[in-house]
Amino acid sequence: MALQTISAQSFSRLQPDSPALLSLHDDWAIDGRVDELFRELKQQLIKRSGKLYGRLSDDSARHPTAAWIKDWREGKQSFNSLCKKLMQQLKTEFDESESLFESFVIFAHEKLQNEELLYVFTVQHQSAHFLNNELALEPSLYLDSKSLGLSAKLNLSELESDEAHTDTPLILVRSRGEKEVSDHFSNTIGFSDKRDTSKETEVFLEVVNEFAEKLPPVEAAVTRKQVVDYCLEQDKVGKSVNISELSEEIEQGRKQVDSYQPGPRFSNFASQDPRVEQQEIIPDKSQLRNFVRISGRNEQMSMSFASSCLGEAVVYDAQSDSLIIKNIPTALKNRLIKHVSKSGEE
Repeated sequence: MALQTISAQSFSRLQPDSPALLSLHDDWAIDGRVDELFRELKQQLIKRSGKLYGRLSDDSARHPTAAWIKDWREGKQSFNSLCKKLMQQLKTEFDESESLFESFVIFAHEKLQNEELLYVFTVQHQSAHFLNNELALEPSLYLDSKSLGLSAKLNLSELESDEAHTDTPLILVRSRGEKEVSDHFSNTIGFSDKRDTSKETEVFLEVVNEFAEKLPPVEAAVTRKQVVDYCLEQDKVGKSVNISELSEEIEQGRKQVDSYQPGPRFSNFASQDPRVEQQEIIPDKSQLRNFVRISGRNEQMSMSFASSCLGEAVVYDAQSDSLIIKNIPTALKNRLIKHVSKSGEE
């Protein structure tokens, strides 16, 4: 079983002038229900957008998490002891402010074939109703695993490897609109050195576009689509994009084109560009989608089309700020004809 150890602790701070309350417990016995909950939380973390990428802080006095994890990995303390220390650290963070927060905190250690991972999830109860045997409504509570709150994922294998291929083994999910609470959680985990994935993606896509422009038009279109499809697929499973592996995917896609001729590989092209500082990148999903589609909307209009249409099926006149659209989709064309004819009758 991939899930090695898991525990749930409770945190409550309901009054700004009162200390936080902790309810600390031993590890859970792992069964089917526990494993199912872990898988659900893990998938929710993978799907969350806006994740931050960084590493554990080296400031052991302010952020002792790295030292505690090292002690656990060396057998100097148990997993449960590590979890309880992190909960005490979370309490200390909140007691120094007036922030309010109530949640269950779930810690999990997963061991896969090629890596080990440490997770921290915060989840809350939600209220609901159910029908009893007399078909009367009764209140109920359930653990809302689909609305994941503050969370973190640490790649222990990369953290401990002398040949780690990334400098960002830590992923952090913050709560929207709760900056102070998110800061307390981030400080507890010891998150440091946020990676600017938006700027990194912008540069990456510029390099991809420059590479594609050197290819025949059909290969260029295939290459751009191949890049986006591969990057989005990696994002779905929570993995970064290795440029060498992406280059192989691009090459396989180009070979499917009738006009294919062997040429420079993307990995070689990217390695010669000083703007590409990482062998692995974490692309921003919104920028990826905009790379192959152009879209926009206002109160009266919504439009979206493949970027490859620009200059052929869609022509933009900057001087008059207008679009000329050719080869209109059949369904849209039929609706336009119907609307125009009806307007003429009136």
